[in-house]
Parts: sequence; C-alpha cells; structure tokens
Amino acid sequence: MKRIVRVAGTAVCILVFLSSLAYAFKEPFKSLVRQRVIERIVTDIETAQGNIEFQVPATDCLAVNGEEDLDIDLSSFGQSDTLHLAGLLEIPSIGVTEPCWIECSRLALRYGVCIWPDSAMPGEAGNCTILGHRNRHISTIFCHLQEIETGAKVYFTLPSGEKLEYEVSRTLNVAPKDIERLIEKSASKESQLTIITCATELGAGYRFAAVCRLIRD
Repeated sequence: MKRIVRVAGTAVCILVFLSSLAYAFKEPFKSLVRQRVIERIVTDIETAQGNIEFQVPATDCLAVNGEEDLDIDLSSFGQSDTLHLAGLLEIPSIGVTEPCWIECSRLALRYGVCIWPDSAMPGEAGNCTILGHRNRHISTIFCHLQEIETGAKVYFTLPSGEKLEYEVSRTLNVAPKDIERLIEKSASKESQLTIITCATELGAGYRFAAVCRLIRD
C-alpha cells in the first residue's frame, strides 16, 4: 500500500512539473510560431512585390497574451484569415521589419502591425496611425519601441515597391483619455506617421507613441 502511495505521489509530482513546464513555455512557443508566419510573409513581400493578400492562421490558440485587454475595441473591424497588405514597416535602429495590414483587428496584430481605420494612408497628407503589440517577455513586435530616439529613420514600403522615408520627430507617453486625439486624421498638408504601442507590459493604461515626419527628396 505504501508503495502504491509513493508511486502515486511521484506521478502527481511529475504531472505537476510537466504542467508547469508547459505553462511556462506556452507563450514563448506561440510567439515563435507567430514570428515564423511573419518571417514567411516578409520573405514573400520582398520577393514578389505587389502581392497584397495573405492567408494567416486564425486559430485563437495563437492569440497574443493580453490582447483581450485592448482598450480600443477592434472587433467591429472584422476578423478574417485573409489580411491585405498596406506595406512593410522597417525601423532599423530597433530591428523592426513587419508587415503592416489594412485590417485593424486582433488577428492582424498577431502577424504584424495595422493601420487605424480613420487614418490617412502612408505618404498621404495627414496622420497615419500604426498600432502594434509590445511585451518584452515574449518579444512581441514593438518590444523595443520605447528605445527609439528622435531622429531615427523609419521606412514604409508600399506594395508598389515605392519606399517612403520618415524621421522620428518626437516621442511621448499618452494617457488613455488622450489616445483618441492622438490617432485623429489630421487635416494638415504634411504627411505624418504615428506609431503607438503599450507603455506597460500588461497593456493597460498609458500608451507610448513615436511621431514621425515624411522626408521628401
């Protein structure tokens, strides 16, 4: 009887250990899978200019931890496994190369960044707002955005192959009450890119923004 109890106890300990191990590696594994999808998309973009439609895994098994806590409701903008490319966002100083999607949805944010629906498009007059996740623990897309400095270069390549060059003019932390004002489509004749992500690891409260101006030849 004692032996049965010891064996059962050992089995329970092993199960607890394995469960803990699986839980610890779940989010990093999901992040790795999402990154592999992104890398494939970036390769396809670079080798086949003009391809604007991509199929991505829509399973919630690959959801980003905390995405349900977004304080901007993205559900009304649709959720499909087909995403349409707005362009390729590159920030060399922090190692960012990401597809940017026209759809603004939780799915789009799993596999790159997306453009806020009321924004101007990159290169157009007005403000183009780009959103992306940030979490250092699982190295999500904008995990190093807060390290960006004024004067850093930001590039946006359109599906046509045209490459727009921007420069960071200022960075700021934004209170929740001021987010809507920051993402408004400006009537200015200048072309502006506003890149926004979480200012905390949990995604609640303040946001961090890098405001960029278009550099024209």
